[in-house]
Amino acid sequence: MTTEEEIVAAKNRIKERLFALPGVLLVGVGGKEVGGVLTTQPAVKVLVREKFPARALAAAELIPSEVDGIPTDVVGIGGIVPHASERPPGVLNPAMREDKEPRLRPLTSGAYLGPEGVNSQGTLGCFLKDRIQEWKVYALTCQHVITGDGAFTPLPLVSRVGQPRGVDGFLCSDIFGAYVAGAEEYAVNPDGRKSRVADRDEGLIRLRSGERWRPFVEGIGEITGVHPLTPLESSSKYPVRKYGGRTQKTGGVVSGMYDSPRQADNLILVTPHPRPDQQAWDTRHFSWHGDSGSVVVNDTGTNDPDGKPVVEVVGLLYGGTPANPGESAVMPIQKVLERFAHHELLVLEVATIRNSAPVNTVPD
Repeated sequence: MTTEEEIVAAKNRIKERLFALPGVLLVGVGGKEVGGVLTTQPAVKVLVREKFPARALAAAELIPSEVDGIPTDVVGIGGIVPHASERPPGVLNPAMREDKEPRLRPLTSGAYLGPEGVNSQGTLGCFLKDRIQEWKVYALTCQHVITGDGAFTPLPLVSRVGQPRGVDGFLCSDIFGAYVAGAEEYAVNPDGRKSRVADRDEGLIRLRSGERWRPFVEGIGEITGVHPLTPLESSSKYPVRKYGGRTQKTGGVVSGMYDSPRQADNLILVTPHPRPDQQAWDTRHFSWHGDSGSVVVNDTGTNDPDGKPVVEVVGLLYGGTPANPGESAVMPIQKVLERFAHHELLVLEVATIRNSAPVNTVPD
């Protein structure tokens, strides 16, 4: 039986050579896909912009069928498309669903949010606590939600964000905080062209004093911790779920975890669970436009010793793959926290029911 260490070593030995090939976007570890069906056979997975038959490629451009006895799996994905809004099974035909925008107070993970004055919406993922300045609490979402997919440059501590939209009216205000930090950065291919795979896409909103919030994912439950995904889990259909503003609660399995040319283990892909009511003409999705910023949590069906169901944050959802529209792209939560510490010097932790009360109020 192949060990986790052997699979990771094989991936690391060949990834530089693979990234030098045209069209290669990501290299990682996941379950091999056979006839379009995800299996639990571990493989070195190579995600490409477009997959071509071997006869159409030069010998130097061919990807080997195995590495050190471990099979490879080449999958065409087209790139990653952010899932900000322009206006447990997988959800069918999300573009046809009624779009609901409830105003949730206390603030809750899974709620719609949007920047003031910008036609953009995404999802409030979870809350982060400042480990140095403990009175500061932040809402986590995607940076492209705050910028309206690049249409707007937010100003730290000036640009405001509301839930469900950034509306500040005479009689009613949605505003709950101000943008403070974040970035959207894309990988660069060896040929110098911008990749459609993000190395960063996370944004922080600092909650204003007096705001009430809870470490709870709408429709799922209280957050009990975080779960760094292992390579072995990424190749064994690890079950996950999320609650997004657009498609609400959906479930799926991890199909792989990938390196970009600049960052290791920085992308998780999730495939939605099938539905018994799905027809041949239906599309099945784990997420859709408006779900960017959702946190993906595990779905193990287990309880902690105190009896609480395990709801651990695995990652931050930011988009989907054009070649397989049902698949969703997720950034591991530990990578998001590491980048805030490295780039913005913010030492943060996910707010959970272990380090917070069921309902909290930001102090003055």
